[in-house]
Amino acid sequence: MLYNLQYVLGDDLFLNAMKNYFNQWKICHPYVNDFRNSIIQYTKVDLNWFFDQWLETPKGIDYKLGSIKKEKAEDQYSIKFKREGRMQMPLDFQVETKSGEKFNFHIPNTWFVKETKAKVLPKWHGWDKLYPEYKTTIEVPGKIKSITIDPSNRLADMNMLDNSRSMNPISNFFSNKYHLFGSPTKNRFDSQISTPNEWTNYEQFMRPDLWYNAYDGIKIGFHMNGHYMKYKHIYDATVWYNSGYGQADFSQNSDVLTDGYDRVSYRFNYKTAIDKFMKGSQIDLGIKSLDGLDGMKVGIEKSNESATNKLYANFQSLYRNDSTDLNYLLYKGNWGVKKYNNFVNIGIKHKYKYSYGTGKIHIGLRSTALGSDYNYAKIHLSVINKNNFGRIAIKTRTFLQFGTGDNWAPESELFLAGANPEKLMGNKYTRSNYVNNNDWTDYRTTTNHFH
Repeated sequence: MLYNLQYVLGDDLFLNAMKNYFNQWKICHPYVNDFRNSIIQYTKVDLNWFFDQWLETPKGIDYKLGSIKKEKAEDQYSIKFKREGRMQMPLDFQVETKSGEKFNFHIPNTWFVKETKAKVLPKWHGWDKLYPEYKTTIEVPGKIKSITIDPSNRLADMNMLDNSRSMNPISNFFSNKYHLFGSPTKNRFDSQISTPNEWTNYEQFMRPDLWYNAYDGIKIGFHMNGHYMKYKHIYDATVWYNSGYGQADFSQNSDVLTDGYDRVSYRFNYKTAIDKFMKGSQIDLGIKSLDGLDGMKVGIEKSNESATNKLYANFQSLYRNDSTDLNYLLYKGNWGVKKYNNFVNIGIKHKYKYSYGTGKIHIGLRSTALGSDYNYAKIHLSVINKNNFGRIAIKTRTFLQFGTGDNWAPESELFLAGANPEKLMGNKYTRSNYVNNNDWTDYRTTTNHFH
């Protein structure tokens, strides 16, 4: 809040007001209202709108740079700004031309104008949902290279991705000046080492990806993932070229077409917040063609503020095109071919803590959906607890499921020996066979590799 108060008042007035506050209340116990009154009385500026928003409402700051249009007059541009959040603030923005010159502008939101060297534009009349858009015309020599709201990064904007715009977004792709869809983007090598989130940039990570299975042989791929604060535009994408080199020996199995493997595999997942639709909600999308399985997912989820409860609903489709796709599997007889397994999932997840541990509860419903070649439904309950008794940790899992239907997808049935084939596809170590040795994966009365 103090950075934003400094943003409103200007550096000198803010610092002098803070000195006065410390001198006024030193060796005392001031309350919030004492601070508020001290700042207002010293500056002689009506800041009630500022403190009311920050201290008494849940409103947030979110300004967006809208359209930029070249006018007919020489060196004139019209710029539109949008107030996406409900909190009003004055705006500073900077225009950089292609010659390297920088021009600063200030848009006041009240009668008060802070001391600034920037050119002061007409006041933005409006607050909350009243007049959420502002259009102005500026004059700068030459062509515009970029425009940035608040180059000082003091404005507590919730979404910095729409605060700047590059007029040449595809330039400098591998530099920190790159702008993805007009937003500032940082590209990094994906070293798998956790780093702090970038508040002012969208982050992208890249790395080569090498994998293997018995049917595709060596898979040569490239992986990318990105996110903004791990909340907006979260994606991960991988594409592989399947070389066939190192393929397992299938000579003793005449049913296996050794050159029938897929030449290319890919996977793409995307998730982003949709707070405008519903606070705490996200959409969840995915598509893949990987190890003989074609799949897609469309869903939505909603979490509470503490992230202890999550509601979700999604539609999914799974399909294997022909019998050669079964050559990837650990258990070839437990998956349908040329049949769509379409279903809808609805459920709730809850996290909780207790004196000696933590736990998770998951209740889910599933029913086959339009276009499915199967007919089944199920409800399941899963409870996982992690108990700590001094240096002893005990983990427990309780699972209950009830299902009904006259035509079950074999890959989605309940397997007592472990995860069913549908679940195995979610793990890169179990989604495909790696050794072509059925004895290793056979269910027996003794312990085995996947028993």
